[in-house]
Amino acid sequence: MLGYVTSGLPPSIYSRLFKYQVRVSQVILIASLALLITGPILSPLTITHGRVMVSGLVLFYLSVMYSQHPGFTRFMPSRLVSLAIATLSISWALTYVLNLGSFIWKALLIAWVVLYIMVFVERGMGRIPLLYPNAFTVIGLASMLTAVFTNNPLSLVGFPLASLTSLMRRVEDRRKPSYLDAPFFTIPVLMYFIDSNVAVSLLVLFELMAIGIPSTLPKRSSLSAAYPIGAVLGRFSLAVSLAASLYAPQLDVVHMILVGFIAVMMSSLCVPMLIPGYLWLWPRGYGWETPILVEASALLRLVYGYFGLWALYVSLLALYTAFIDIIIHYALGRRIIVKT
Repeated sequence: MLGYVTSGLPPSIYSRLFKYQVRVSQVILIASLALLITGPILSPLTITHGRVMVSGLVLFYLSVMYSQHPGFTRFMPSRLVSLAIATLSISWALTYVLNLGSFIWKALLIAWVVLYIMVFVERGMGRIPLLYPNAFTVIGLASMLTAVFTNNPLSLVGFPLASLTSLMRRVEDRRKPSYLDAPFFTIPVLMYFIDSNVAVSLLVLFELMAIGIPSTLPKRSSLSAAYPIGAVLGRFSLAVSLAASLYAPQLDVVHMILVGFIAVMMSSLCVPMLIPGYLWLWPRGYGWETPILVEASALLRLVYGYFGLWALYVSLLALYTAFIDIIIHYALGRRIIVKT
């Protein structure tokens, strides 16, 4: 047994398990932010840059999804499971980024991915609105295992993409199964062939089908202020990526997906609306400027081949400005005291 049904836990035991689960999510988040802040300046080192950024994205979404696990499944992982996922995932990221041996990082990747899938399988899968979005997360986890065979950092993108799909479906009140979802579940195959422009085109098309048009948007609050513009810009980026896949190099298109869609939605959904809930720190004045800066960075990165290196430099400037903007909002925020 990998955990406990939350409704059957005494408050004292739930509190202890909650503490481990939150602390694990926080530690993974810190590791991910270190990678994501460092990664952009390593752009000239293409292979290292790719490994650092993708690993940072994977850990970021692992942190977010794990922090929400009891709410999404009504199931609390055990302390041992929480510690194992943190240790294995961070060790994987370090060995992968530092290229300490393919056997080591592959074994660590398989270990934490399979463990996390087992946690979902024990209690977290089903067709009811609470559980159905978890299917996207699980298929995204499974898709990462293709990296064991391809040795391609881009084969790891499936988990961040699928996790974001799951989150958007919840936030936009589209939690029920749809026939339009079926193509998205081929994502492990697409990740295996991610070097192909055809696979990238299908990935974008299937993602657009899966997220669709929102039924509703989050209730307006200080934390959700950026979401409407982020939701529009994210879908716009996918449309741009789909068009670019017809003529642009595959790596440029994937980069547009990573920054223009995944990072834009990170800055408008995860950072302001979800991370405060487990950092226990409420940002102040978070608004629409952050996703706009990230979107500008993505577009400039896409066209820098036509306009020269200045576009790349401005792209990096826009991205780091967004980072600084986020830090300022959190620095001006207020700490929430949570007794565990």
